[in-house]
This record gives sequence, C-alpha cells and structure tokens, in this order.
Amino acid sequence: MRAAVRGARRRPGGPAGAAWLAWLLVAASWGAPAGGVAAIDDSGATVRLAAPARRIVSLAPDLNAQLFAIGAGDAIVATTDYADYPPAARAIARIGSAQALDIERIAALRPDLIVVWGSGYPPGVQATLRRLGAPIYVSEPATLEAIATSLERLGTLTGTSVAARQAAAALRSQLATLHRDHAGQRRIDVFYQIWSNPLMTLGGHHVVSEAARDRRRR
Repeated sequence: MRAAVRGARRRPGGPAGAAWLAWLLVAASWGAPAGGVAAIDDSGATVRLAAPARRIVSLAPDLNAQLFAIGAGDAIVATTDYADYPPAARAIARIGSAQALDIERIAALRPDLIVVWGSGYPPGVQATLRRLGAPIYVSEPATLEAIATSLERLGTLTGTSVAARQAAAALRSQLATLHRDHAGQRRIDVFYQIWSNPLMTLGGHHVVSEAARDRRRR
C-alpha cells in the first residue's frame, strides 16, 4: 500500500496514480450510505428505509399478490398461511396466520420491512412486531383506488417504482372499464358473508363493500 501511495505521488497521472484513485473510489463506496426511500402507509405513518427493502415479511395473502405484481416477490422471505397467489408464493416460508404468528422466526429472518394487514392483527401483535426494530408498513385499503395507490407506495419502498406505476395504471384502467361497461344498469342486492357462527359480514367502509355497490344486473 505504501509503495502504491509513493508511486501515486511521483506520477499522479501514471498507472499507479490511476490504481490509487480507483481504490479510493471503491473504499468510498463501501462507506457511503445507500439512498433512502420513504412512503406513507394506510395508517398515515411515514415508513422510512435506508435502502429499498430486500428482505420482506408479508403478513397477508393480498400483500403477497401486490408485491409480486410490482416485481418484488423475490424479496419476500416469509409469509402467512393461505398465501397461495400467485403460484410462486406457495414456495415461500410460512410463519403463522392472523391467529398466531411465530415472532421468534420473524426476528431470526432479520427483515428490513414488514408489511402487515392493519385490521387483520390486534394492536398487541403489531406492537410486538414493532419491538423487533424493522420498519412496518400498515396496509388497509378502503377503496379499489387505494389498492393502486398501495402498489405505488410499495414500489417506492422496494425499489420497483417503474413496475409499480405500470401495475397501478393497469388496475386503474381496468376499474375505469368496469365502471363504464356497467354504468346505468340496475343494481342488485348483495350480502357478503365472512363467517357463519356467529353470522358476520363487513361494514360499509371496505373495498369489498365498494365492489358490491358497483354490481349491476343487465
């Protein structure tokens, strides 16, 4: 190293000087912080990452689908039961369900981002997840348009913004086509059952409610 330094001083424009400069650039890149990214989640919180997420724990099947749609499926290191879409999601490790998560396994995976279904987990579970130290993105889209927005936000956090914008634009286009094709048709009554005992349905502020309101009969 000393010889290289001396050579660089004697011949700053020569091969040794070029080699020394290259070494400095590499060393500087090792210590340089990666570009940070940030996005607002559905709880209104700003999620900040030092660099785009590369190890994601996805705690809902629909979040898996969104991440795959924006080209970030390969970054998912664990997910929940019943997350079977797209087919590639079936090969991802399972760490429980909305009823019970294996917190120790999640911690051992060292995720740099956890995406969680907001109303799918009680506050105590979310508080436990936050104590792991990894940033958490809370997903709770109340409208179909909000799903497109979620795709864009997750694209920012995963460094796949281009693919995310394309996926969001395609979804918005499909929604516009559906609204146009079914405009003026007679509404039909819909009951959406999510549990039988006790009998349960959804409130009015839900993406399924919006889809049901838009149903028409030809």
